[in-house]
Amino acid sequence: RKAMEIWFEDLPVIPVVQAPALIAVNTYYWTGWPTADNPWNMPVSWWATFNLVINGYKSPKTGEWIGGLKPRNIQYATVYFTKDTPRFRGIDLQWYGPFKAGDAARIPDDDAEFWVSKGYASLKPIIPKPELPEIGTITQSLEDIKSDLSDLSNNINALISKLDALSGQFTTIIALQVITLILILIAIALMYRKK
Repeated sequence: RKAMEIWFEDLPVIPVVQAPALIAVNTYYWTGWPTADNPWNMPVSWWATFNLVINGYKSPKTGEWIGGLKPRNIQYATVYFTKDTPRFRGIDLQWYGPFKAGDAARIPDDDAEFWVSKGYASLKPIIPKPELPEIGTITQSLEDIKSDLSDLSNNINALISKLDALSGQFTTIIALQVITLILILIAIALMYRKK
């Protein structure tokens, strides 16, 4: 008793513990509340430790996640990530990610709705866009082909003109050859007549 009196004299306040509180919790929808069988924390919202009731904590001994509230029934959906997404903890208290754009994952519906609303994911598969050359490149290639075809057409027309000229010259040469042959035959005939 004397030791307690000495100890109380040096205390700034006398420590008082409040009576145990009866806290009503929603166990119909949420699971993970402290119970009489497992009173791991006092679920009163005015204590800072209430954060541990909601989120849970990592066990310093085993590294496993202890506690945390989660819905009793959780529906899952497949989402297709459209942007790089950081690692996150789902409503089912499981860790997901990180994800890269193009990845797909099955996550709780609530989390899927969140990432879709933020523009990081889609509920429909992402169809990759085919890589097409730019229109400017195609246009330039067509212009080059048009220019080459125009040059080829001009060259063919020039060859046709030369062939026409050569054909005319050939006809003239043949006509001259025929005339020369006739003159030679006349000259031979005249030579045999004179003899």
